[in-house]
Amino acid sequence: MDAGNVTWGDWLQFVGATDTPTDGTARYMDMHKMVVTYVERASTAHFIQIAWGTSGAAAYAAGDYTEFVYWAGANVSREAPIELRMPRIAMGTKMWIRVLAVAKDTGQVSFFAGGHEYPN
Repeated sequence: MDAGNVTWGDWLQFVGATDTPTDGTARYMDMHKMVVTYVERASTAHFIQIAWGTSGAAAYAAGDYTEFVYWAGANVSREAPIELRMPRIAMGTKMWIRVLAVAKDTGQVSFFAGGHEYPN
């Protein structure tokens, strides 16, 4: 994902409608962890939002999102998973992500995300 010019970057779809379930039987899912693997802007606070719905903008407007702050020090020093909180959502729901790099005109962030799948 990439931040905008001292604003939020565009919503990036990172889970598509046909990406889940991975085992073919689960009915619900949630995203529970994220590991940041790269940041373009060191010594910068990054606000990250994750939304679920037909589009990032529609999900955000409906309040269907979670967010957290990631501080990128002089070196990317936190490689441990970041715990996320969100409700269970129906399989086939698209998920979106965007970032704001505070006081920067851009700010790429790369990540891995981990989720749970539930039968009921």
